[in-house]
Amino acid sequence: MKDIISSIFIIILSITVFCVATPLGEGSSNLSSNAGLFPQIISLFLGLLGVSLLIQAMIKTKKKKILFNKRVFIKVITLICILVVYVPTLQILGYLLATNVFLFVVMVFLGQSIKKTSIHTVFISCTLYVIFALLFKVPLPTGILW
Repeated sequence: MKDIISSIFIIILSITVFCVATPLGEGSSNLSSNAGLFPQIISLFLGLLGVSLLIQAMIKTKKKKILFNKRVFIKVITLICILVVYVPTLQILGYLLATNVFLFVVMVFLGQSIKKTSIHTVFISCTLYVIFALLFKVPLPTGILW
């Protein structure tokens, strides 16, 4: 069941990324200046992987009886709500602060210790910041802090 939900989420994500990336390439005359090409290619591969995971999960679930677990369903809905709150918070607080808070809340919600979570969230968000903002020069939301 987890694989089915994950694969559906991956397929929806890949379709969304493809649709969002399509306007990025409008007006370009060649492939080298098409900013939307790379995200489109990645989303196609992601979609293919999602479809293959869905097929594997469907074959596997025919052999097993699926039981609905209310506790897991509530956890998934809660995590989706946290993610929905994270997106607008990202613009308000900026990448570093919003991502640290988001990762901390999610990891604690999933049962990690507060000490480990504090270290991991700072390391993960700073590493991603260095990779995208400094190395790739991708502008990340700055928010109200700076």
